[in-house]
Amino acid sequence: MSRATPGLSVATDAKSYHSGATVKVTAHLGTTYNSRVVTLYAQPAGASRTQLKSGKVDAYGNLVAYYRISRTPSSARPSRATTAMRRAR
Repeated sequence: MSRATPGLSVATDAKSYHSGATVKVTAHLGTTYNSRVVTLYAQPAGASRTQLKSGKVDAYGNLVAYYRISRTPSSARPSRATTAMRRAR
């Protein structure tokens, strides 16, 4: 029996942020057969990747994390710097 790959999307609460702002990052995981775990990472330009949050999505398929921006230009776009990865367990 084949299983379809679930959809995964990542969104932020604004299009641009100033230094010192806190970004709300929401991952949405579509229907899955078993694993409902998502891991969110942030990777600012020129810096290493940092794990923001890992856990099971809620009943609506969402996992929310917050990230404080530092040392970035006022036109920073967290959606570019933020990635999501679904872990298979």
